[in-house]
Amino acid sequence: MRVVESDEIRRLLDSNRAMLPKSIPDLAVGDVIRIKIVDPSNENKVQWFTGRVIHLRKAYTGSSVTLRNAVNEVAVERVVPLYSPWIREAYLLDRKPTEQQDLFYLRDRPPRESACGPMEPPELTKKNSRAQK
Repeated sequence: MRVVESDEIRRLLDSNRAMLPKSIPDLAVGDVIRIKIVDPSNENKVQWFTGRVIHLRKAYTGSSVTLRNAVNEVAVERVVPLYSPWIREAYLLDRKPTEQQDLFYLRDRPPRESACGPMEPPELTKKNSRAQK
């Protein structure tokens, strides 16, 4: 069974359908990541999600990551499969090494401790339009 799953993982990585493990290969609990997810029903609808990794499930193609962030003083969690074809981009924003395996204790803390950044897409860098003197 493991051989079949490892072949499937290799096939997904080679076909560029596994965006998250390819862009952030050494993902760990405590990291802050921003991902771009496409709606499966509407390819034109894109959603960005920024969150701190509070749990990392490693189960071959069934691997997933649980992200947590606070928006308007409300904590939001999202479980994202690592080998999802709907993940288009992923960025590592911050790395915060932890001693713990999971950060589920954040669920009992105030939402401001889970806050890790805006949910908006990353801004494009603007060139300085002023003339250089």
